[in-house]
Amino acid sequence: MKVDSKLFAHPYRWIMFVENNKILHHIKALVDSNVILAETTNDGFGLKQFYKIDEESNEIYFENYGSWDSKSGIVDERSTKIISRRRENLHGKLITSSYVALNKSSRNHLADFVDKSVDSILKYNYIMVNSVLDKLNVTKKELFQDTWGYYNVKTKNWSGMIGDIVYNGADIGGTGLLIVADRIPYVDYTPLNTPTWEKFIFRAPQLSSVSNIYTLPFRSNVWFSCLILVLISTILLYLTSHTDKSDVNNENKRFTDSFLSTIAAICQMDPSLSSSVTSSRIIMFFIFLAFSLLYAAYTANIVSLLQSPSKSIRTLEDLYNSKIELGFEGTPYNRYFFENADGPLEKKVYKKMAPPGEKDHSLKIHEGVARLRKGLYAFVAEANGIYSIMEETFYEHEKCELVNIEYVKFSEPFIAIKKKSAYKEIFKV
Repeated sequence: MKVDSKLFAHPYRWIMFVENNKILHHIKALVDSNVILAETTNDGFGLKQFYKIDEESNEIYFENYGSWDSKSGIVDERSTKIISRRRENLHGKLITSSYVALNKSSRNHLADFVDKSVDSILKYNYIMVNSVLDKLNVTKKELFQDTWGYYNVKTKNWSGMIGDIVYNGADIGGTGLLIVADRIPYVDYTPLNTPTWEKFIFRAPQLSSVSNIYTLPFRSNVWFSCLILVLISTILLYLTSHTDKSDVNNENKRFTDSFLSTIAAICQMDPSLSSSVTSSRIIMFFIFLAFSLLYAAYTANIVSLLQSPSKSIRTLEDLYNSKIELGFEGTPYNRYFFENADGPLEKKVYKKMAPPGEKDHSLKIHEGVARLRKGLYAFVAEANGIYSIMEETFYEHEKCELVNIEYVKFSEPFIAIKKKSAYKEIFKV
């Protein structure tokens, strides 16, 4: 007799009254099952649970549940009520894990922290998944693919890691997988997630490269005040110069002469207009004093501005409209999600990085970070990998100039397992 194993899977619950345990060999109650066996005793029933590690296995594992009698009712003797915690020991069960290694050399450096920035998601997940499998006491088998897996409309098959889970008997996808609607009918997700971000990272350009730096030391109202000061000074200088009766050329003095004298004072030069009148000399003194102070303030500000990065690029639209060149890491998931971006601005940004009919601007992560360091270049890739390289190669002042802008929004990658797997709850815990 064979019984459909789905009937004994989570969340169904059973209580069975049996006289012969031989029937249990035909019941495919796996580690996620919740089946209680009731055996007759002198004053009631002894209760226990059973399960198998594998459908084809004849070995049955029993757990003491408790007892029942008419006086005390059910006496619960379980160590914990959470089934998945009681059954964490899988007794050497073969568990096949599929991983995505974009770089073949990563297979030799999965846990030795060599080239941490290369396949960083794989290496992070490999250590995490293996720590879980070691705790479950399983025999491990590993498969490697070069892509996460995408549905082929022509062949109607999945490729990559998802293909291993669906067709090749893999129990768990060992590399974090983004939640996409097309994948949900074929795999389940566990809470084991991988914190990651896909952002444009670049060094903020110098102010001199994006703005007219000569007008930045003063605000517009200060510049306007300076113009008024020049006009008032010129008028006063012109009026007072005509009161000098000792000057025989007094009547020939023009307004432009006073204006040129004011300009000479601004430029720290000897004025062309001279007068023996005290009022004219006082006005000229204050012109020199005022513009000397303005000159000192201007030079101090412009020196600091020459060393300051621009703060004008803070959004994706600012970045798109700037002169900064854009590039991306040419991984399969980057191409897939960038090509299928929903927003019109995101699509325009991708066209700028991958112009139709031309070679795209994809680079390896080390090459992209090296270009980023030179300036006027924004690179989008897995942020943890970028920052890992920067930590080893960038100077501190270069790190202070970094700006990041989010590009495509998506959830964090989660570890995927076979659909309706009996080990789902165990992996969750």
